[in-house]
Amino acid sequence: MVAVRPEQKASTHRSRTSGIPRPPTDQNTYILGNIEEHNIVIACLPSGAYGTISAATVAMQLLSSFHSIRFGLMVGIGGGVPSSKADIRLGEIVVSQPADIFGGVIQYDLGKALNGGRF
Repeated sequence: MVAVRPEQKASTHRSRTSGIPRPPTDQNTYILGNIEEHNIVIACLPSGAYGTISAATVAMQLLSSFHSIRFGLMVGIGGGVPSSKADIRLGEIVVSQPADIFGGVIQYDLGKALNGGRF
């Protein structure tokens, strides 16, 4: 699943969009394709939608329409979190890994930092 159209466009090499059956309750637009021997389906959040609720809605509809999904990836643009221990910058690829009691995912939409340090 991708959050914005440029990400969707970048991930649609050798794909098709027409003739994809879906229930009337599913308003998503899907793109089918493959990576090596794996069939893939790509969905994008609706224009102007963002955040975990929109992503969860798209994911639920996708899983309802495609019953054989085995893995899910949320692909998106992340902000940098540079530190002395892990220097992660905007534009780098990051893959989470569960450890101990942490599932490898953090909540990212608690708010938005504005100029001047306002939240």
